[in-house]
Amino acid sequence: MREKRFTELCKRQRQRKRMHYIDMMARQFNQNLLADQQQLCLIPHEFSDEERLAELVQTLLRDLGSNVDIVRHHVLVLFDTVGYRLTNIRAVMVTPSLDIAQGSEHDWSMYINADESIVVEKVSDPAAPENNPDAGFPLQPKLWLARKANPKDGLLETSAQKKTAIRLAI
Repeated sequence: MREKRFTELCKRQRQRKRMHYIDMMARQFNQNLLADQQQLCLIPHEFSDEERLAELVQTLLRDLGSNVDIVRHHVLVLFDTVGYRLTNIRAVMVTPSLDIAQGSEHDWSMYINADESIVVEKVSDPAAPENNPDAGFPLQPKLWLARKANPKDGLLETSAQKKTAIRLAI
């Protein structure tokens, strides 16, 4: 789960009427865990579907192909990305109030391999459809003429040619 989504779930836990799957798993499997800094509340928050907790967890685990008997604790994997690149990843166990439990946080960011560039150095087949900038879309007649006149700069026409192409399209 993204760090941002987890933070949002924590902030809005008391506003939700129904349990999120993180709430279900934490209440079922992480009841006995304590947080380093736990806030006391006078009125405990209860969800409308809390009486069906065992049934909901059983259904969730059945969908995942597991059994309740083999699960001891629920571990949540949190991550951050920039674009499509993974920047931070950690595993935590959360208490029912969605606080991080004592001694349960493991940072896995050192395992992220960032040696490979995501920028393509060389295009193997320039004629391939994925490397074609117009991707098979038909060009306006004026643009076809400009492309034929100057094949290298066919897509870089002047603003007057662009205006003419727009007028022809209308």
